[in-house]
Amino acid sequence: PKGMGDDEVAQYVREIVSASGKKYLRKEVGSEIVALLGDLTLQRRHVIGPSAYHTMLSLASKSNNPAAARTIYNRMLQANIAPTMEDFHAMFKVARNARDLSSANDLLQELQKEGLTPDDEILTSVIILCGRGSEKAKAWKVFNMMKKSGMKIGPGVWEALMSMVEGKEEVGKLVRLGGGGEPCKAAVQ
Repeated sequence: PKGMGDDEVAQYVREIVSASGKKYLRKEVGSEIVALLGDLTLQRRHVIGPSAYHTMLSLASKSNNPAAARTIYNRMLQANIAPTMEDFHAMFKVARNARDLSSANDLLQELQKEGLTPDDEILTSVIILCGRGSEKAKAWKVFNMMKKSGMKIGPGVWEALMSMVEGKEEVGKLVRLGGGGEPCKAAVQ
């Protein structure tokens, strides 16, 4: 059989994952994609380029398997394909699904090393993960960075910050910063 080009590989991966998606648990989807990547690489007749890797990372973002997403990402880098913001969004989504703050911290450093600037979606993921991991100081640091740069502060950020505040004084600080919604304002009164 003739080899597939980059876009054909991307479509093939989408079709395989879509067809088997109902059989697999979320964590297994990432492992399935890694297995497909291994099979396609071994066959050596297919072009696995940017489109295929970006598709694999996007599909892996539906899993909570950071190891699988990391494997795809590392193979993409080995193929000298530069990651895009969409790739980082996918990787952060996996970290968030898996509640893996350590992976998110590593990704934040890698994103900046690639010369990219984290956007509100990525920083929101970091704050939410900090809230789940009780990393209050880091969450506030990221929040202040978002405020200073004029980024959109969505409800997920306020909920994460609200989950970390202790006592009326901290709740009051959150309200003064402009967020927290009605539950936060009621807690101060």
